[in-house]
Amino acid sequence: MTESKGSFSLVLPCYNEALSLPDLVGRAIACAKKRNLSPDQFQLIPVENGSTDSSRQVLQELAKGPDAQFITPVWIDENQGYGHGILTGLKAAKTDVVGWTHADEQCDPEDAFKAWEVINQSDSLTFVKGKRHGRAPMERFVSAGFATFASILYLRKFSEINAQPKVFPRALLDEFIDPPKDFSLDFYALLQANKSGYKVVEIDVKFPPRPHGQSNWASTFKSRMRTISGFVGYMLRLRVGG
Repeated sequence: MTESKGSFSLVLPCYNEALSLPDLVGRAIACAKKRNLSPDQFQLIPVENGSTDSSRQVLQELAKGPDAQFITPVWIDENQGYGHGILTGLKAAKTDVVGWTHADEQCDPEDAFKAWEVINQSDSLTFVKGKRHGRAPMERFVSAGFATFASILYLRKFSEINAQPKVFPRALLDEFIDPPKDFSLDFYALLQANKSGYKVVEIDVKFPPRPHGQSNWASTFKSRMRTISGFVGYMLRLRVGG
């Protein structure tokens, strides 16, 4: 295993993920134990992001279980967006390296630890993100459209903007000024890393179908279009504003 050069916090924004949480939390902690990380070196931060199912009750039980020392739960009573949940979780992080990934079991926690190991091995400022494999053609088309639009608009190379995980040194958070509270946070984080001279490294990740529930941003055609228009509008506003 790679020798640890820094501690790691992984944020999991959880909205209506009661069925996924037990396995996901268990797998994340197993990844830490496999690398001989102690609770002082690894912090799992599941954010109960105003769910309407039993996610809070499930997380409360997990936070009292045998691996409770690894878990720093964060509670949000009213959902204010995907980005807000992540940002709230990041505020609770106390480690050298931080990151986030999705809590829907499409994203394996092992990938976040692989990203952390890339940062450990790097001698330069490094931001690590996923590059997804196994997605449906329409999903790939939408992602490619986002990346192409952002690359042209900002004259910087972007790829797989919303791919997970996102892992980076905690110091980058100092560059986050008025970050967005919605799905645009993934783009914002990449842009700030780019502006701050970070090397962006992609790692291959599998992206299987969700075993439980449905996507919150693409569950209907209306929600998909609302998310897409909001994302494009944010990139334009941010570009015009400097």
